[in-house]
Amino acid sequence: MDKDRRTREEKAKKERANKIQNEVIQSHKKNVEIDWNWQELEEKEDCKELAEDIEAQKAACAKIISDKQELIREFEQQIDQKDSHYIKAIQKMSEDIDQLIMGMKSQFSEMRDHYD
Repeated sequence: MDKDRRTREEKAKKERANKIQNEVIQSHKKNVEIDWNWQELEEKEDCKELAEDIEAQKAACAKIISDKQELIREFEQQIDQKDSHYIKAIQKMSEDIDQLIMGMKSQFSEMRDHYD
């Protein structure tokens, strides 16, 4: 069971690393494209066309930001799940320790009664 959990966590860790790597690559490509488009906008003279292209640029930038925010939300959700799992594990250990101490007290009392 613990081995399976570690295997799942290792797989999830690799998936997160791949997502980050893909995000870096995609983000770089999008940033280069946006930079290129800004350079092209400097040459435009028609105000209406320039305004439309600037709005398109703003939309592209907003898309990059929303993609990054979605990735952040996904990672935060995974952290929350891990935190929840950790808290449950700590609570279970605490309960197990309490039961162990109660059992030890009971055994000690029985042994003391037998010796008397």
